[in-house]
This record gives sequence, structure tokens and C-alpha cells, in this order.
Amino acid sequence: MKIETQELENHQIKLTVETTAEPLDAAKHQAARKLARRTKIPGFRPGKAPYGMILRHLGEQAILDEAIEILVNDIYPKALEEERVDPYGPGELEKIVSIDPPKFEFLVPLKPRIEIGDYKSVRIPYEPKQIAASDVDEVIDNLRERQAFIEAVDRPAATGDILSLVLSGKRKEVTEGAEAEIVKERQLHVLVKDSEDDLEYPFPGFARSLVGLSKGEARVLEHTFPEDFYVENLRSAEAEYTVRVEEVKSHVLPELDDEFAKSIGEYATLDELRAAIQSELQEQATAEYDDEYGEQVLDEVIKLTNIKYPPQMLEREIDQVIEQLEERLQQQKLDMSLYLKSRKMTMGDLREEVKPVAESRLEKTLVMLELSEAEAIRIDAEEVQEETNRTMDQLSDYMEDRSLPKRLEQEVVSNVVSNVMMDMLIKKTMVRMRDLASGRIAAAEQSEESTPVETPPPADSTADTGEKPKKKRKKRNEEP
Repeated sequence: MKIETQELENHQIKLTVETTAEPLDAAKHQAARKLARRTKIPGFRPGKAPYGMILRHLGEQAILDEAIEILVNDIYPKALEEERVDPYGPGELEKIVSIDPPKFEFLVPLKPRIEIGDYKSVRIPYEPKQIAASDVDEVIDNLRERQAFIEAVDRPAATGDILSLVLSGKRKEVTEGAEAEIVKERQLHVLVKDSEDDLEYPFPGFARSLVGLSKGEARVLEHTFPEDFYVENLRSAEAEYTVRVEEVKSHVLPELDDEFAKSIGEYATLDELRAAIQSELQEQATAEYDDEYGEQVLDEVIKLTNIKYPPQMLEREIDQVIEQLEERLQQQKLDMSLYLKSRKMTMGDLREEVKPVAESRLEKTLVMLELSEAEAIRIDAEEVQEETNRTMDQLSDYMEDRSLPKRLEQEVVSNVVSNVMMDMLIKKTMVRMRDLASGRIAAAEQSEESTPVETPPPADSTADTGEKPKKKRKKRNEEP
């Protein structure tokens, strides 16, 4: 068997394999027997007709087509082994060069190659937001608002009151092409604040101008809109608004004391409530910052990295992005065809649109897995089991409702375990990278010891050097 190897630019290789006539002849006889077992030939039991009779009955081309498939499936894994090729996935029979002698061209995708530079030199200041007293005050104010009670009062309106009123408005001077009426008479509920809001309706400072009005009283308010007002046809307009108060209601907030804290939860004092809010806000802020910071660190590491992968790997990542989109559409009671129609695009257009997202996801995953190896990150077997159990509990209702076949149920469990392991590995690696980039640990420090478990491969990197080569086919979701 003669083999020529040509490395291609897209991280694939072309294998040109030539063999002698004898293997093809043997494959023809094997093909004839195989075809005869499922073809009725007069005078012979299935599979018992001689080669010449099968040849006359089925024709040489039918036997040759079957023989080529048998021969290809035999020589392909041998060629990979002989050339020491480590494929990412099944290869593809690209071309039958000749039959005499048998000569074939295979296109073989290679496993991704990740060459990371000096990632330990990446340094980014770690500066998470520190929760201030004003942030805690804002939460407490919102909690007090939820417990506020409202009651009608027989007195002039004051700051903090809620007014039920009837409002109408018109221009003082009507210019050509403009309508006199600005606001048709309508009911309105207004909270009298002690500060102005640029987006306050119908104009900033409106609510404050109502202070002192009692039930049944009316007032005419004048206002000139600024030249840069966001409503174009009101710019520089002089307006006159008529307000009639129908009811004044007090908006009473609970006292800010220990009793208020007890009404919120199991807090003995107001200080204890403030401390709990401070802790929760800080935890949330730090978690959000950690996510953003980790992405910054990863982006910097990727700049130092040479990443090579075959196009098939990217196509599978695109498939996954689209599958996730389909799942989100299903949750909204929509389908892909309606989505594409609403956006006036084809599936090919969508695949091209999501390609940058898929590329970024794929590169980040590959780099993270390489970093986990470089840093000897390990995950604890007990933690994996606990997280898998939690995930399976969440899926149990779904699986029971669908009455999944045993084989499919086992596949679901296997996928859950693999995904849990992958997620935990990436999370631990990201923590390590944040610690390195922020300088919280020395670059030379080794990872903590834990019970090692087998690190899962990327979801789309499973390769089998003995797999049969595929024939050329259309990409998934490709337009017909």
C-alpha cells in the first residue's frame, strides 16, 4: 500500500492511498456474496449463487460500488495507523482517483492544536465594586416602599403624598401646522417627590408645583419647553396646564427601626439587616465582576495563543448554537421556519450570522481545556456526583413525563455527567486564571491536591481512528 500525505492549510490532511488489484478483487467477491444474500437469483438460495452468476444478474457496476466501500473501510484505518495520523473525527472519501490500480484520496480532519504563550505573565488589576452605604440605603428604601400604606387625608398636598387629579394642557400660542391641544383631559396619579426628574410627565418639576393643593382645588401651570426637548414638536413651545385635584393620599413609610428589620425576616436589629444586605450585595457584585474579569483574562490569553482546528469542528459548534436557538424558540412557542421567515433569511444566512459567536465559543473552550491541562486542574469525584444528582433531580420530572426508553435515558445520564464534569473543570480553571492574573497567588504555585477524575474531552472532539470514512454530504441545516 502506497500512501502520500499532504498537509492542508485548514488543519486537515489529504491522504492519497494506492493499493494493488488483489484487495479489490477480494472485495468484489465479498461484495457479491453480500449482495446475493439480499437479492433473489433464480435457481439459487440466498448467498449461494456463484460469482459469475451474481455478476451477470446484478451487473459489474453494482458489485464494484459495494466493493469500493468494503475496500475503503479496510484500508482507511490502516493508512491512519501507518501514517500515525490522529484525526479529530471521521475522514471523508474525497475522490476515487482510479480503479486500476485502486487509488483513493481521503480528507482527514486533525485534532485541534493549541499553543499557548506565556499566559502566566498576564496581569490585569482586580478591582471589584465595593458596596457603599448608599447602595444598602437604596435596598432598604425599596423594602420600606413595599410596606408603605396609603390613606386619604383632608389637608393640602405635601412632599411624599400621592395625588389623584385631572389634567389637561394646551399651547398658549398656536403656530401654523401645530395643534392647540397638548394633553386631552385625563386622570393622573402623581407622587410628589422632593426632586426633579428630566423624564417627569408632563414636564420636569410638575409634581413639586402641586404642593399646597387640597382636594377640589384647581391650578393653572405654565411651562416653556427647552429648545432641545426630546419631543420635537414641543421644542420652545409655551404651554398652559390645568390641574384639578380629586384626592390627596398620604404615602406613609414604616419607621426605620429594629421592628422594621424583624418584619423583613429573621433579623433582630436594623444593623443586622443592613449587614445581611451589605453581604448579599457584595457577593452579587463580586460574582458579576468575576465573570467580566475572567472574560478579560481569557481574551488576553487568547491573544498569546495559536489555535488550529479543522472546519468540521466549527461546523459542529455552529450546529450547537443553532440548536440552542431552536430550544429558546420552542420555549416561546415558535419554530425555526417562522423565525427565519420573520427575519427574511435562509438557514445558510443564519449559519453565517452565528459563525463569529461559534468561533469565539470554540476558541475559548479549547483554550480553557488546554489551560486546565497546563495547570493540572483536577475535579473532585464526590463533587461531580453531588452536582450530577442535583441536575438529575431537576430532569427527573421531565424524563418521567416523557417515559423515555431505557437506552435514551442512559444516554441522557451520560451526557449530564459529561456536561457536569466539563462545567466544573472550566469553572475551576477560570478561578485559577483569575488568581494568576490578579496576582493573588504566585505563578509557580501548584494547584491544590484533590481526588482526580478523568477529564472529559470537548463535546465535539471525540475521534475514532477506526471509523469508516464518510462520503461527501450536505452540512446540517443547509438549504436544499
